[in-house]
Parts: sequence; structure tokens; C-alpha cells
Amino acid sequence: MSNQETIRTLQQLHKLCKAGERGFNIIAKTVNNRGLKLMLKTYAQQRRQMADALATQIAAAGGTVPSRRSFRGMIHRGRIAIMTTLAIGPMETENVALKEAVLGEKTAVAAYQNALKKNLTPEAKTLVEQQFAQIQAVSQKVNELRGVSSDRLVVRLFNSEQDAATAVSALANMNFSQDTIETINLSQANEFNGRYNGEKAVTKEATISGGLGGAIWGSILGAVAGIGLLQFTGIEPFGAATMAGTWGLIALSGTVSGMLIGAILGFFIGLGVSEQDAYLYDASIQRGTTMVLLKTNPRRAPEASQIMRQVNLAAATVQPIP
Repeated sequence: MSNQETIRTLQQLHKLCKAGERGFNIIAKTVNNRGLKLMLKTYAQQRRQMADALATQIAAAGGTVPSRRSFRGMIHRGRIAIMTTLAIGPMETENVALKEAVLGEKTAVAAYQNALKKNLTPEAKTLVEQQFAQIQAVSQKVNELRGVSSDRLVVRLFNSEQDAATAVSALANMNFSQDTIETINLSQANEFNGRYNGEKAVTKEATISGGLGGAIWGSILGAVAGIGLLQFTGIEPFGAATMAGTWGLIALSGTVSGMLIGAILGFFIGLGVSEQDAYLYDASIQRGTTMVLLKTNPRRAPEASQIMRQVNLAAATVQPIP
């Protein structure tokens, strides 16, 4: 066994878990389904705890805990916030968000499998094995939520057992099998106990990602506009000594304009996502009592989701919670 190899491996897993925490947090922020939001925030909390356990093991082995964030990861999280906001309809928003979660968990599973092939100390190997089991369980659940497996898992949070029972009855009336429906009383479920206090704002990530995306598209449009201008004869250069310089100036103007527009758009999208998430998550923690989970054919998942959503909306006429 190699102590240095153990430290390097644990450092890589620590970085992965911190990225997973931020990833689940940003994905949770983008969905309005309170049940799904609560579930994803729980996974973010789990990754934080895993990262803390890895940090303790790294320190015990004489290593240092990495603290630098990935700029690429920041851009990616911002892109998720923008893409899900621009998606049309709640199910499409969830599809976009959960697709990213599936990809993230696939990476996590592969990283832990690779780590277990390393020459780790006994203590480190035991910790990695325990965490790998957690990773596999969450990966399976995320695949079910996305419908990667044969059936898709649909979840919804209700403010009372009566509302949950109404939803179950409505599903049964539409020929959804009772055997595929599960209800969870949150007060008795340790999995969803506690509140996740992660990063509240995503404006930075969305602004940077929006600015970068806007700069790329602005550059393309500016370059195309410049090429189009060069096709006209008799036009004198402006802003530069040659037409090639004029073309470069137009392309640069497109880049700058696109970056500013994208950054502004990303900022407001990030601001809206953060505020909506804070409200819905508070409502979930304070008033949510019962979660309903249904496994069904992916083709019927939108129907099941709509049925449970209608029960939520009906209950909201008495208690104004989305």
C-alpha cells in the first residue's frame, strides 16, 4: 500500500464529491417539483458529508485538502441554470436537469470504481467502499428519476397525508397500479431529515456561463455579418485601414455585444432561480409532510406527474403553496 497514492486518490474523490454537491444543489434549484427538489438537496447534503469524511481521512494521512474550484465546473453549472430556465414546461425542465444528474453520477461511479483499484491503505479502502455503495444507490435512483431504466420514478411532495391519499386515489382511478406507488411520511424517514444549507445564489455561475455563451454566438454572428459585408463592392473600410480590419472590428463588436447580453441574461436568470428555490425549499421543509413515489412506464410519467400536480394545485386554493 502507498500512502502518497492514497492521498492523491482521496484528494481526487474529495474534489469529485464537492463538485457533486454543487451539481445536485444547482439541479435542485432549477426544478419546481418540491418532492424532486427535496430529494436532490438530500443528495447534495450526502455529498457534502462524504467530502468531509474524505477530508478527515486525507488529513489523517498527512495530506492537504484541495480547496480550489473548477472554472469549467462553474460554467457548466451556470449552463444548467440557463438551459432549464429556457426549457418549456415542468416535465421538460426536469428532463434537462435530470439528464445532467445522470451524466454526473456516471462519472462518479467510474471514479470510485477506479479508486478501488488503487493501492489504498486499509482505512481509506474501507471508507471508499462505503461511499461507493452510497454512490451506486444514488446513481440508481437518479437513473430511475430520468427513466433510464425500464420504468421512470415520479415523485411529488404533499402538505398533508390527506392530500397524498387523494393523489394515490386519483392515480389508481387512471389505472396506475397500487403496487407501484409508495408513500413516505417525512417525519419518520431519516433520509430526508435535516436542512441542506448550501450555496444560495447561482447568479455568478449563470452570469459567467451566459457571458461566455453570448460571446461565442456573438463572435459567430459578427463574423458572418462581416463576411456578408465584404461581398458588397464599393464599400470603403471603416474603423480600420483595410476591409479585413473592418471585418475583424465587426466580429469583435459581435463578441463584446454577445458577451454583455449573455451576461445580463444569465444574471437575471440566476437571480430568479435563486429566489424561487429559496421560497419552494422553505415551503418543502416547513409544510411538506408526505412524499408519493410512483414507478411507471416513461410514456405515462408526464400523465402521472400532471395528476399529482393537479392535487397540489387544488390544495393550494386552501394553502397557497405551489
